[in-house]
Amino acid sequence: MLLDEPGLHLHPAAQEDMIRVLRELSQTNQIIYSTHSPFMIDMEHLDTVRLVVFDETKGTRIHDIGQVVDSDTLFPLQAALGYTLSQSLFVGKRNLIVEGVTDFWLLSAIAALLREAGETSLDPAIVVTPAGGARKVTYLSSLMTGQKLKVGVLLDSDPEGKSASQDLLKSKIVRDRNLLLVEEVLGTKRECELEDLLPESFYVEAVNAVYGTELGGSKILSPLPSKMPRVTQRVDAALRQRGIDYNKSRPARHLLRVFGEMSLDQLPKEIRVNFSRLVELVNTRVPA
Repeated sequence: MLLDEPGLHLHPAAQEDMIRVLRELSQTNQIIYSTHSPFMIDMEHLDTVRLVVFDETKGTRIHDIGQVVDSDTLFPLQAALGYTLSQSLFVGKRNLIVEGVTDFWLLSAIAALLREAGETSLDPAIVVTPAGGARKVTYLSSLMTGQKLKVGVLLDSDPEGKSASQDLLKSKIVRDRNLLLVEEVLGTKRECELEDLLPESFYVEAVNAVYGTELGGSKILSPLPSKMPRVTQRVDAALRQRGIDYNKSRPARHLLRVFGEMSLDQLPKEIRVNFSRLVELVNTRVPA
């Protein structure tokens, strides 16, 4: 099925309904449709989106999102991403893209404590924007660089983060000097994410606080028995043994409250050292 502007005369909400219908039909049919509407872009499956670009010398070409930085071509995508991330997408002169909202919370909260204590903190000109997952970091970076914004990227050192970093460098959306992996903060090559900059016992305490009802007073204890490299993996395994579903946004929200009630000198030394190192690296990796 080849469709030209199928949502042209539909309300935006109806266009989103049409995406769902087309997605269902695509299970047994090959469907291609063209659109200029941001509401007809399937933000849950950005890997299926292609950009059609006319070049006076080469003619009409079809590209992956990461291969195009032309602002006019990217405009519908930018509008779509701005719509879906309207609660979290902010831009400034210097921009740091992080994977998720929990990364945004932790970094922003501890950076504020560093600043209040008179320590080196994030450059006030740097705006931190969560992309909504490692897969979307590439797309958001492409859109922001297409708007001539200065962009740096912070990624977890897990398979998804490593894959996103390779995509960014391969497509030349972000230069190596503007890309930062969490492993560089810890000086390790093992899998790690922002939560691993916290002592395991400190993080487990937050998990016990928010999962107290489900745990029924029987706390999980640190050190956790699992040998998995990331603390979130170890916590997930410990909670699953109790039949509890783990969502890392819950302890992250709790930690926001904890950090809001503490001063920098009340935090474990490991947190102060790791996040001081992190903000120093971010300040140098985000282009000025």
